Amino acid sequence: MICYSPLAQGLLTGRYDSPDQVPDGLSRSRLFNDSRPLANHGEEGCEKEVFDAISAIVRISNDLGEHPAKIALGWVRSQPGVTALLIGARSPEELELNIPAFYYELPREISDKLSVATNLVKTKLGTNADMWSGNNRMR
Repeated sequence: MICYSPLAQGLLTGRYDSPDQVPDGLSRSRLFNDSRPLANHGEEGCEKEVFDAISAIVRISNDLGEHPAKIALGWVRSQPGVTALLIGARSPEELELNIPAFYYELPREISDKLSVATNLVKTKLGTNADMWSGNNRMR
């Protein structure tokens, strides 16, 4: 499995503290309410759950002394069946944040904590893998 947007368009870097800080172009996915200007997925989203999960990821990362991007990418890499991650660094600095994750082995207990921290988001999104369309025939 190749994972697209493993940092959820930068959300998992800890860059944003609340949904209100996220620019319109990044807040159009099913993670956000369909009342957002560019959203057309027709779902209520899960903004509270997403930002609770992000807070937990940042807290876990800080406890480890690591950047949230490294921990988030390490967690995605540790999932069964994941063979590749598509990262979208826009600057050398962002690339420098992403590369260490490919050499980092996330401890199992940390992976388990991250899975628990993201459970409500995963439950709310359900089985639809399309982050931009709520009306997906694959549900």
